[in-house]
Amino acid sequence: MQGEYEKALDYLNKALEIRTKTLNPNHPDIRSSYYQIGAVYSEMGEFDKALEYFNNSLRIAEKTLGRDHQITLQIKEKIAETPAKGSEDK
Repeated sequence: MQGEYEKALDYLNKALEIRTKTLNPNHPDIRSSYYQIGAVYSEMGEFDKALEYFNNSLRIAEKTLGRDHQITLQIKEKIAETPAKGSEDK
């Protein structure tokens, strides 16, 4: 299963790289890429990395959609559900 996560991260990071080179930095596809990468890290139990990507996604959502938009609130909920820093060690 770990290999599948690594493969997913490879593809998602390639997509993010292409999107950041070709799209506006606040484009919804970039926000989505950050969120998807965060979700994979979360599934892998790498919560610090997951939170980093979720927070990047949140920053874009708040800037483009506002703090009360459904997508923004969903990202905030995912962040709240993600274990805090250092939880990987337990």
